[in-house]
Amino acid sequence: MKKTSFLKKLTAMAATLAMTCVMAVGAFAAEPAVDYKLDSASISVGETWTMSVPAGGMYDWNLSSEYIAYGPSMADKEGVLKQVGYETANGVSTITYEAMMPGTCTVTLTDRSFAKIAEATVTVTDGSAAPDTPSVDTPSTDNKAAETPAAASAPSAAAAVSTAPVDTRTAQQREIDEAKANGTWGIEYTTCQKCGYHNWTRKGNVYVCDTCGNETTTVVSAKGVMLSWAGIECLWHFHRILTKLRLDSTR
Repeated sequence: MKKTSFLKKLTAMAATLAMTCVMAVGAFAAEPAVDYKLDSASISVGETWTMSVPAGGMYDWNLSSEYIAYGPSMADKEGVLKQVGYETANGVSTITYEAMMPGTCTVTLTDRSFAKIAEATVTVTDGSAAPDTPSVDTPSTDNKAAETPAAASAPSAAAAVSTAPVDTRTAQQREIDEAKANGTWGIEYTTCQKCGYHNWTRKGNVYVCDTCGNETTTVVSAKGVMLSWAGIECLWHFHRILTKLRLDSTR
């Protein structure tokens, strides 16, 4: 009798476990596959450009020329693109940037180990275009013989204008491009998972996001150096030990 009761309980538990597995598999299968969206574009000042990545911190990204507003106590950092939107829906984070000034901005997408996945170039112009010059029909005259050789061979003013390309990059952009060319460019800042910005201020044992106040214990600097309070404290104690050893050796 006891054996029969035990078998019934075991059968019921197996059925419940099987149903749970089926529901879990169905839930994972129903979740849509999400990929990133990073396209190069050419826009004008004042227009916007967007990129999309899966939510949850799977990806990080770096802008070679980003405009950052620090607030009333500090001058803003000039740049080609400025982040103006960050929305997350259905497992996808969409980040919107506004073109602030003419120039070129390279957007590099990396994974959490900072390996490059994709790259896009956003070219921003001032939006002005040369007006079309209507053609004018010159009436024929009988005074063609009066043209002098000097007038006929004189170069036009337009031909005398230099056609050399103009470097519109900022000093920061030129420095970044040179660092990338010679292989000294490091990993960019840690991205805040709440607002998408990269600026942090250390307060005690944590780093606080300057934009939204999110806190973390470790960030990556512009040169790819991992910064943490524990590491800084360790270096400080090491410095004190070396100083003490030097003082003892001079006595």
